[in-house]
Amino acid sequence: MTDYEGEVPIKRAAQGDNIMRTVLTVLAVAGTAMASSACATTSDLPTYREEMAQLTADCDARDGILVATGLNTGRAAADFACQLPAGTGRLN
Repeated sequence: MTDYEGEVPIKRAAQGDNIMRTVLTVLAVAGTAMASSACATTSDLPTYREEMAQLTADCDARDGILVATGLNTGRAAADFACQLPAGTGRLN
């Protein structure tokens, strides 16, 4: 066994370390990009409070009363219903 043969595994190990560093760096950059994009809100959906205000206004315009449906879905239209006074509504 010569000195040269003894150094080959060390060179290969060093090359493996460089590959590992590159992979870890790419994963760290990708993870940071994904985490920062997850924090960005781009939704144009109304908030629960806004949906509740619209539902209340619509129900008041129909002389109704909002009553809880017993559900807890996080959507105001499913969690509350407009109860109309007796004798109103469709005839058919």
